[in-house]
Amino acid sequence: MVKEIINGVITFFMVLLILIVYWSFLPMVCYTNVHAEMDPLVSEPQIFKEESDGGAVYIKPWETFHIVLEVKSGTGYRWQAVEVDTSILKPGDVKFEPKSELLGGPAEQILPFTALKIGETVLKLGYKRPWEKKPPLDTFVMHIKVTE
Repeated sequence: MVKEIINGVITFFMVLLILIVYWSFLPMVCYTNVHAEMDPLVSEPQIFKEESDGGAVYIKPWETFHIVLEVKSGTGYRWQAVEVDTSILKPGDVKFEPKSELLGGPAEQILPFTALKIGETVLKLGYKRPWEKKPPLDTFVMHIKVTE
């Protein structure tokens, strides 16, 4: 009788342990399978550089792409969106990567954008100082088409 109770308790705890391990990995399995299409970090984003100026981009909802353009560090000039439909395209956090250790040397500005829904928009970037009201020194334009 005691032996049967001990075997039952051991079996209960083994099943409980298996369920705990299963449930602890379940969120990771669900995340990678269910959210892989929606999470822009799952796949590598497309990268567009200066030669893509005037071109078109075809992406799907929730895909991310980066525009990488050269800037001169220390001058205050930076690329910024001057025209974009933010209901279709969401700007992300801008990053700068120096290409030289020199002050005022060249750097790359990385501008991420994520498609939010199906539609079309013009993305126009201007190279200017954010606090100045002058027209940009340079522009970069892409036509963005978000389709299924």
